Amino acid sequence: MKIKFIIVLVLLSLITAGYASDDEVKPRKTKNPNITLYYADLLGAGSNMLVEVEYKSLPEPVTEVRAKINKKSEIIDSFSIPGKIRNILFKEFNFDRKQRIIITFDGKNNISNIVIYQFNDGKLTKIFFASSAFGIETDFRAASRVKIGKSLQPEDSPNCIPDWDTWIWIGDKFIKEN
Repeated sequence: MKIKFIIVLVLLSLITAGYASDDEVKPRKTKNPNITLYYADLLGAGSNMLVEVEYKSLPEPVTEVRAKINKKSEIIDSFSIPGKIRNILFKEFNFDRKQRIIITFDGKNNISNIVIYQFNDGKLTKIFFASSAFGIETDFRAASRVKIGKSLQPEDSPNCIPDWDTWIWIGDKFIKEN
């Protein structure tokens, strides 16, 4: 009985420790109000990389995301988001300790967007992207899920009803649930 209790206690500790590490990625402001810094373990090696996020209001708003080893190092890789970021998270999906960059943002015509990047072979690689005029919901607790809102029109009705496509992380990619 004691052994079962200890095993359960150890498993709960490991699970909560993994989730606590995801939640520790906090934004750090800089002297420039358009730049925010994050330190995240994109490699899964226990060492944090700098993720620099810079909002630019050019003729069209754009947000640049850059990965660096530290503040003074050169940019390793970068990508741009067409719009202003609504939320940025860093989450681990399959207990490999490698945090992914999850960004939700509003695009043109207030369309909701989500894009997820991971760091592989020295590059930031896009592993998921979706847009929706009907909303996006995420759940990265027990199983990583992304729900994409859509409009469904039943054959026997002239009205549209809201519906969801659900994508779940399995192995090394998101798969659409049936």
